[in-house]
Amino acid sequence: MADEETEVAEENGGSKKKFIIIGAVVVFGAVGYFMFGGGGAPPEDEMAVEEETEPVEGEVIEIGKMTIVLADEGETLRYARIGLAVVMSELGDSGVVGTRVSLIQDAAITVISELTSDDLRGAQGATMAREMLTEEVLKIFPDGDVIRVVLTEMILQ
Repeated sequence: MADEETEVAEENGGSKKKFIIIGAVVVFGAVGYFMFGGGGAPPEDEMAVEEETEPVEGEVIEIGKMTIVLADEGETLRYARIGLAVVMSELGDSGVVGTRVSLIQDAAITVISELTSDDLRGAQGATMAREMLTEEVLKIFPDGDVIRVVLTEMILQ
């Protein structure tokens, strides 16, 4: 019986030692994690990168003027004459626009030809056209070279 008590005492002492060793490893690991940059607030320059900022507008590139048949119903055809330009990001590559002018014009024809003259009338119509055109053009320039589309002219007939 004395032998059994000695074995139990050794086993209990052994598990206490294991517990102390595991606890020390956890504590030292946590201290190392926080000391060597694993925890705490990120440095200010990293915080600036994480914040989403509006891109700075750069060069404005004229695309040209187009006359597009509108979706008005009836015997009389209605037209919109629009002038387009794209606003580049300050860091955007303006050379890439020249290689995709035809795609921009095609997008403009697709968007504007689905609208009626009533859709395009007034400031709300121009704003809607700008937003729709910008949405399509951003698909052509997904890398952020282009920020938005502007209308340089809009005449309805």
